Amino acid sequence: MGAVVGAAREGGVGARARGCRPPPRAAAPSFPAFRSRAAIGGVDLISGTRYPGGSAAAGRAGDEAPSDRRAINRIITAELNERLAGRLGAGLTDAVCGFKAHRVGALGELSLDEDGYAFPMQLWVQTAAAGHRVEELPVARIYNDPSRSFGGVLDDPETRLEHYRRAMHRELVKQAERLPAGAAAGSSARRR
Repeated sequence: MGAVVGAAREGGVGARARGCRPPPRAAAPSFPAFRSRAAIGGVDLISGTRYPGGSAAAGRAGDEAPSDRRAINRIITAELNERLAGRLGAGLTDAVCGFKAHRVGALGELSLDEDGYAFPMQLWVQTAAAGHRVEELPVARIYNDPSRSFGGVLDDPETRLEHYRRAMHRELVKQAERLPAGAAAGSSARRR
């Protein structure tokens, strides 16, 4: 979040690439598009999507997402869209992309403390609860190392999906009064 903190001092928009390997240099071609879109205004969070329109077409040939990652992304994205009922604009296509640009004032309205790979679950639920305006922009899909490890138990796809769901459901319960009716339905059973 260092770029966001730096932008806060300047009163602008902070961009970050979370979970990218190699670091933001690989995403550098997207920075100008994000900066240009942020300059237009009218949006609180610009999020990258490696699957614009829900397609699998973004990225370089031979740079397909590992099947378990794409499947989990599809499941989590669908669950967030269903539970948050249009609160995130037209609906997300890539809930776990780490490339974001935040309007600093809007980011300051959120209370984000989830660290690690489940961070987007908390971000999306709080963003929807706050009524922030969201837009996705295409970014390149870059998988330089498809065998990259999430670390420990998160290397198991089922465990990773459940980890994401627990984080999402914890936040749905916390934000239930600010979300569409039924958004947190069934969430208390998943709290651990």
